[in-house]
Amino acid sequence: MDKSEVKNELDALFANIYEYRTSRYYRELLNFCKKFKQLAPFNAMMVQIQRPACQFILTAEQWERKYRRKIAPNARPVVILNFTPVSYLYDISDTEKKDDYSLSDYDILEEIKHQYDTKQEIHSLDLNLLIENLAVLGIAYTDSFRAGASYGAQIRLLENPKVIDIPINKNHRVKYKAHYLLSVNETLSNGAKYASILHELGHFLCKHLPPPSGKDWWKVRPLTKNEKEFEAESVAWLICERLNIGNPSEKYLAGYLDSNSTIPQNISIDHIFKAQNEIYKLLFELQYAKDHFLYKTDNDFKELINNSPYIVQSRNNHIHKQLKIDF
Repeated sequence: MDKSEVKNELDALFANIYEYRTSRYYRELLNFCKKFKQLAPFNAMMVQIQRPACQFILTAEQWERKYRRKIAPNARPVVILNFTPVSYLYDISDTEKKDDYSLSDYDILEEIKHQYDTKQEIHSLDLNLLIENLAVLGIAYTDSFRAGASYGAQIRLLENPKVIDIPINKNHRVKYKAHYLLSVNETLSNGAKYASILHELGHFLCKHLPPPSGKDWWKVRPLTKNEKEFEAESVAWLICERLNIGNPSEKYLAGYLDSNSTIPQNISIDHIFKAQNEIYKLLFELQYAKDHFLYKTDNDFKELINNSPYIVQSRNNHIHKQLKIDF
């Protein structure tokens, strides 16, 4: 079974097993994925489904390199998806000390436990990186917005696309069309702006907005307003929790899950966690063309990049291999 098949089966799994649709289970799922910050959100969810009692999980190589521990003979690995296409992880209970220099179970779990005790502030550099990376999604940004959405932000499809600069590698940018505009209240703090952007990206990547006219990027998902908000709030909540920053989605989600026995009928676990994964790519380094949402989605953009004289020259001359883009 390949990645797409696994992902396509997830919503069927959550639809067919009633327990998975309960508010109690959904809360447990989010809290579990919050804890495993070393994994992408989608893979943290896969771990929870397979081994909900996991305490801390790494590859065999990571256990040996970081903690001088080896895999026990009776270990039961957990499978996650990546580019290989799968990797195998082991819980701390699947490992044992390699020698006298190995950390004990207690020391490791205590070290992890206190890593995220204090809420962090969002630095302006982190906010600016996220804003700049919006370009790879074909989204323009403005902070001159003063009314509207629950986080003081909104994203909308533009009737007339804006021209933006998109990085295709560390040294070269191209001008292209932004079909969407994300507007954030200029009076918000850095942390509130950051959370607002995450929430609006949840709407965008969960396919709540229509694609540009004449584009077949996706089909709008026919959800109610409450279902759309639940998905976007879930996306923002988990990312904020994993980054250990202030979380305005907490009140909404807690209120909903406390007041309802099941999660909204038509929400997609698959879309929520894939959206989180896509957003995670934008948070820590500048994204280039090889990771472009636009490259995967927009044929016009793909043609622009493939025909760029700068890229063609770099490929033909085999110079500066770090500039060669592997699509």
